[in-house]
Amino acid sequence: MLNVLSFRTFVAQANRSLRTKPPHSLLFLTFRPFHTIKVFQHHGLPSNGLQSHGLLDPPSSMTDTQTPHYGARQIAAAALICFDNPRIGRPYDVAIELPEFTCLCPFSGYPDFAVLRLTYQPGPRVLELKALKLYVNSWRDRSISHEEVANRILDDLVAACEPVWMQLEADFNPRGNVHTVIRASHGTQLPC
Repeated sequence: MLNVLSFRTFVAQANRSLRTKPPHSLLFLTFRPFHTIKVFQHHGLPSNGLQSHGLLDPPSSMTDTQTPHYGARQIAAAALICFDNPRIGRPYDVAIELPEFTCLCPFSGYPDFAVLRLTYQPGPRVLELKALKLYVNSWRDRSISHEEVANRILDDLVAACEPVWMQLEADFNPRGNVHTVIRASHGTQLPC
């Protein structure tokens, strides 16, 4: 870990070193978690004492990011989680909008973007929102048609929380002058 003083010392030494080198000499900085810094030398740029501070690493270690990232690990482990309905017997609507849905076109492989609008009347269980977000994000690398993805998401949500009524609207961004909106529903909506 570097403190502020050692970082300032490093920047000053790096700037002095770069002023005396040809323009093709580069110094790469990468910021790592918890504010540690790695510096990589390229095109024979001399360290000018930076080595003695332990700041230079060999160019072969240019990637130090943990793969996959924590978000990708959470998405890969996503599961729909529900909790008990706090008001069983009272009909009420829950409306959720998920504006960043993506999947891949099964024909072109291009990404399809949509806003998902979910409205439901809970049965015995209510959907937990973070789990729903991660589940929706798990579709981003799957090749699937608009119609199929909307119906499969609805099927999965119905199986997870057994709602009295549920409707999913998948409003896909226009592509090639075509705008698609898929609406799928389950059960019968009760008056609130």
